[in-house]
Amino acid sequence: MANHTRWPLQAHLSAVLGLLGLNLLLFGDLLIHPTRVLSSPQADIYLHFAAWRRFGFDEIRRGYLPLWNPHYLCGNPFLGNFESALLYPFNWHYLLMPLPAAINLGIVLHVFLAGFFTYLWASYRGFHPLAAFLSGVVFMWGGAYYLHLYAGHLPNLCAMVWAPLIFLAIDGWLDRKKGFWVLLGIFSVSMQVLAGHPQYVYFTGITAVIYLILNLNNHSRKLAAVSGFAGFYGGALLITAAQSWTGLEAIWDSARHLSLDFNSAASFSFPPQNLLTLFLPYFFGDLEQSHYWGSWYLWEVSLFVGMTALALAASAVIKVKARERRWVLTMLVITLVIAFGAYTPLYSFFYHWIPMFDGMRGISKFAFLSSLFLAMLSGMGLNHWMANPKSYRRWVWILAGVSLFLLGLSGWVDSMVFNGMAGIWGDAVSHVSWLVHSFALMDSTAKNHFVVQAGIGAVKSFLWAGIICLILSSLYFLGVHRRIAVYGMVALAVLELFVFARANRPTFEMSQLQAGYDRVSQFCLQNPGDNRVYGIGAKSLVTDGLEIWEDEPMVPSRYARFVCASQGIAENRLFSVSPVFTKFSKSFGLIRLKYLLTDDGQTLHSLVLPFPVMPRMALIYHWDILSDPAAELKAITDKNFNPSHEVLLETDPGLPTGPDDEKGGLRWIDRSTDEIEIQAKTVSPCVLLLTDNYSSGWKAEAVEDSSQKDYRVLPGDYFLRAIPLGPGYHHFILKYQPLSFEIGKWVSLLSCFLYVAILLYLWRRQIIWEPKKIL
Repeated sequence: MANHTRWPLQAHLSAVLGLLGLNLLLFGDLLIHPTRVLSSPQADIYLHFAAWRRFGFDEIRRGYLPLWNPHYLCGNPFLGNFESALLYPFNWHYLLMPLPAAINLGIVLHVFLAGFFTYLWASYRGFHPLAAFLSGVVFMWGGAYYLHLYAGHLPNLCAMVWAPLIFLAIDGWLDRKKGFWVLLGIFSVSMQVLAGHPQYVYFTGITAVIYLILNLNNHSRKLAAVSGFAGFYGGALLITAAQSWTGLEAIWDSARHLSLDFNSAASFSFPPQNLLTLFLPYFFGDLEQSHYWGSWYLWEVSLFVGMTALALAASAVIKVKARERRWVLTMLVITLVIAFGAYTPLYSFFYHWIPMFDGMRGISKFAFLSSLFLAMLSGMGLNHWMANPKSYRRWVWILAGVSLFLLGLSGWVDSMVFNGMAGIWGDAVSHVSWLVHSFALMDSTAKNHFVVQAGIGAVKSFLWAGIICLILSSLYFLGVHRRIAVYGMVALAVLELFVFARANRPTFEMSQLQAGYDRVSQFCLQNPGDNRVYGIGAKSLVTDGLEIWEDEPMVPSRYARFVCASQGIAENRLFSVSPVFTKFSKSFGLIRLKYLLTDDGQTLHSLVLPFPVMPRMALIYHWDILSDPAAELKAITDKNFNPSHEVLLETDPGLPTGPDDEKGGLRWIDRSTDEIEIQAKTVSPCVLLLTDNYSSGWKAEAVEDSSQKDYRVLPGDYFLRAIPLGPGYHHFILKYQPLSFEIGKWVSLLSCFLYVAILLYLWRRQIIWEPKKIL
C-alpha cells in the first residue's frame, strides 16, 4: 500500500514529545533527585563504569587526557580502551555534572534516542506517525536493548542507539544520492564507534552490508551506491581516528586479539527456546524476584516486544504485500539466524572464516538488530491495520483462540506445579539440557523449590499473555467499526512495555558505592607505598590504588600470558575462566603484589602475602638475553628466578660489560598518568627495570642535563619495562605516546573541520529530508 501523505510537522512533533514524555514518566524521579543510580548494584556500573567515568573525566578536568591507566592490570591503555568513551560527545556532560546525575542523564538520553532514531527511520519509510511512534517504543523498551540498563552496560546502551540512524542513512543515500545522506551515515557510524563498544560497530556493519546488498536490486548505479556506503565507514574512520586508531593499536597489543577456543567463542549464542521471551518475558524467571533459569544472562538473550507488538508484526507478515515487507522480514530472519550462533551449523563457518569471530563471544548481540527490525515490522502492521481495519475480521477469532490456548496452558501448569518433582512440570524442568548439571548439585528440597518457583513464573506469564490476547481480540473487533480502537491498540502496546521497563529499572544509592571507595582509600592511606593488591578492581581508579586485575577486555597481551602461565590457564581460555586467580606464587613479587583484599560490604579485610616484592623501579646490573618468549616466560615464573638480581631481555641492550659496582641513586615523580620524570646516577652500566606493564607506546626523552641522550624502552622480564643506562647522570621523561594517537588526533581534527565545511555547503544547496513513499 502506498502512502503519499506528507504528515504535518505537528504530527511528528507530537510523536517525538510522546517518546520524550514516556521516558520522563519512567525516569523523571531519578532526574530530579539523582541520589540513586540506575542499574543493579551487582552489575557493571557499580562494579566498573562509575569508577571509569569518574577517573577519566576527573583527569580531563585536571587538564590531562588519560592515555594510560596505571592503576589496575599493572598498567594498560585507557583511552585505547574503547569503553572509556572519553571522546564520545554524548558523554561530555560528565565534565559538568555530579557522577550519579551524569550516569542517569546519559542512560535516559540514550533510551530516548533509541526510540527517536527508530521513529525517524520509520517515518522516512512512510509509516504513519502513530505507527512510527510505536516502532520507537518497541525498540527503546524492548528486552534486547532495555535490559542492558539492568546490567549497567553503558557502552552497549550508547552504541546500539545509532543502528536505526545508520539504516536511515542507507535508505536516504540509495533513494536520493545526495551528499547529506553520506554525511549522516558518517556521523552515525562515528558516534557508534565513539560510544565505546566495537563489537556492536562490527555487528551493525555486517548487518548494514547485508541490508545494502538486499536493497541494491532496483538501483542502476550500483557502484555509486556502494561507494557512498563505503564512505560512511571510511569517513568515520578518519573522524574518529584519535579514538579508533588508538583503540585498534591497543586491541592488537592486548589479549583481545588472541583467538578463543570454539566453545568459548560460541558462548552466549541466542538459545532458540528464548524466542518465548518475545511475549513471555518472565517465562524463564526474572532478574529481581525469581531466579532466571534460562541459558546465559537474560539481558543478552531476551527479545521481549510484547504480545501486542508481536501480533502486529505477525499481521504485517501475513497481510502486507510481499514487496513492501520483504526487506524487513528478510533482515529479521537473517539477524536472528546469525544470533542463534552455535545452535545452528552456520556458526562454524563464521568462527573459521569471518574475521574476528574467533576472538569474541556473544554472537547473541545480533539479536538487538533483530529487535530493531521486529519493531519496524510492528509499526508496519499497525500502519496497515489503520488503513484496512475491515480486512482483520478473522483476527478477532484467531486472537481469541490464542487467548484461550494460553489461559488453558496457565491453568494446566498451575494444576501440576505444586506437585514439585513428582509432577509432569517438574519432570520436564529437571530434564532441560542446560539445567541437568545444576540439578545434580541440588538436594530434593532445593529441587522442589526450584520447580515450584519456575512453575509459578510460567503460570503468571501464560495468564498475562492470555489476558492481553483477549483484549487485543476486542480491539480488533472494535477497529472494524471505530477508528478510535487504534489508539487503544497503541496504548496497550505501550502499557505492556512500560510495565516491563518499570519492573526492570533497579537503582542503588551512590553513597553505598562511595562507602566502598572510602574503605579502599583508607586502606591505601594506612599502607602507603607502591605495593599492589588483588580484590578491588576498578575501585583502584578513584582511590589511588594499584591492582593486578580488573574484569575488562584490554589486558596487555604479554601480561595476559604471564597470568595464564602463573595460573595454568590456556591463553584462549583467559576470558572464560572465573575466578582467574586461584594461587599466588613467588613470581607475583615481580609485580609488587603484597595484599589480598576482600570487602564484605561493611569492612575491608586484608591478607599479607608471604613473599618479597620488588620496588616500583630498580637498577639491575646483571642481564641475560632470551630471544624465545616462551623460554623467557618460563624463566620468570620459575621459583628460583631472582628479579632483584637479574633482568631478562629479548634484545641486546647495547651496554658494555662493566664491573659489578651496584652503587647508584634513583628517584622519580609522576607528572600525570602518562608521564614520569626519572633521575638516576649510575657508576656501572645497568638496566632500569620498571615493574609496570610494557607497551610499545612508552618512549623516553632525555632532558638537556642528562649525560645520555638516547634512551630505549624495551620489554624486561617479558612483560615489564626496561631502559638500558650507561654510567653517568640520567634525567629523562618517560611518556606514553602511541603513534596511532599522535597521528590520529590531527587526522580527527582536520576531518572534523572538513566535515563541518561540507555539511554547511550542502545544507545551503539541498533539500535533505523527504519521506520515502513505500507504505
